[in-house]
Amino acid sequence: MLPTYQVAPLLRSGELIELLPEFSLDELGIHAVYASRRQQPAIMRRFLDFLGECFASPAFQDLDWRPPGKENT
Repeated sequence: MLPTYQVAPLLRSGELIELLPEFSLDELGIHAVYASRRQQPAIMRRFLDFLGECFASPAFQDLDWRPPGKENT
């Protein structure tokens, strides 16, 4: 199984087809887990900001394609 953002262009073009869509997984969020501290190290804040920027990019948010039956979820 591959993430939708990696295969959405190929699905739209028809180069790939989805097999067994009834067994598709629900979308999951991405979480960063770290120790709670009163003063967070600057490098930790920069890393979390970096992750936020990466996963907010259009490459990870292909909104034009959803598996059949999940168009409005």
